[in-house]
Amino acid sequence: MIINQVRMLIRLLLCSLLLAAVSYADGPPLLTSVLPTEIIEVAKPFELQLEVVSKAPASVQLIDDSIEQADGFEIVGTRLIGPVPLAPLAKEDANPSSRFQTTLVLVLETARPGSRTLPSFKLQVTIDEQVFSLASEAATVDVQGIVPEDFDPTEFRQLKPLAEIETTKTPKRISAWVAAIVVGLIGGLLFFWRRSKNSDAAIRQRWISEIDSLETDVRNRKSGLPEAHDETCHRIRQWIQSSTRIPATSLPTDQLVNQLRSRSWPEPMLDRLSKMLARNDQLKFADGATPTEHASTVFDDARWMIANPTIAQLRERN
Repeated sequence: MIINQVRMLIRLLLCSLLLAAVSYADGPPLLTSVLPTEIIEVAKPFELQLEVVSKAPASVQLIDDSIEQADGFEIVGTRLIGPVPLAPLAKEDANPSSRFQTTLVLVLETARPGSRTLPSFKLQVTIDEQVFSLASEAATVDVQGIVPEDFDPTEFRQLKPLAEIETTKTPKRISAWVAAIVVGLIGGLLFFWRRSKNSDAAIRQRWISEIDSLETDVRNRKSGLPEAHDETCHRIRQWIQSSTRIPATSLPTDQLVNQLRSRSWPEPMLDRLSKMLARNDQLKFADGATPTEHASTVFDDARWMIANPTIAQLRERN
């Protein structure tokens, strides 16, 4: 009985020693500093990773003294990653010890270029109500400035001669502006020319549509041929007056023809106009039977005169 109790006591003692050995083997949490970037620039934030590896999940926080002793490195932000379980150290180990990694990321920034000492940062690590104080190792880093290190602000820099600037850059700028202005003027002239062409075509089409309407009324017997003939001749006089500013609506036929001849209107056009207006006078003032022979051609004559390109060109010149 006593022997069994002694054996049990020895076993308990061995287990305690084994647990103590394992705990001692795991040791306190380990702190490692990692600087992911190789280039640090002035006024550009960079990250410093403080990695804590422990046997159990740990709570990590930065001690305030580290913020005050940053030595020109301003802490502009922090974030915590983990704790994250890590893989066992040896896969063949039947009872591998658990390990966790907690990373405190410091976002730093400095306004001083040159070779700088990144200070030691102090951390408070809490594991299962046990508190550990850890400190990262100081490191020397090179901070690149905006200007080269060998830049001398007092050194005189050779500029281009004034004559070279005047003979090269200035003419190029002037020629570029002149070219832009010329292109703009040409584009504007083309725009207004096309617009005037389109406007003139629209006006002529409107006059032709009115002639078509008069002819349609005659065909549908809504209007008689003499009345439509007279109205068509009146529209032609209005068209001539709006195109040439000649008082065509009030001039006798012979005077109107003479004024149009003085403006270089072609003789075939004047001959057709004279016959059309003469037939209209016959239809209005003839006694007895109304001479309607060739009267229906007034619509074709009117459309031909309005759409004639030669007349359009003469109108533009006049």
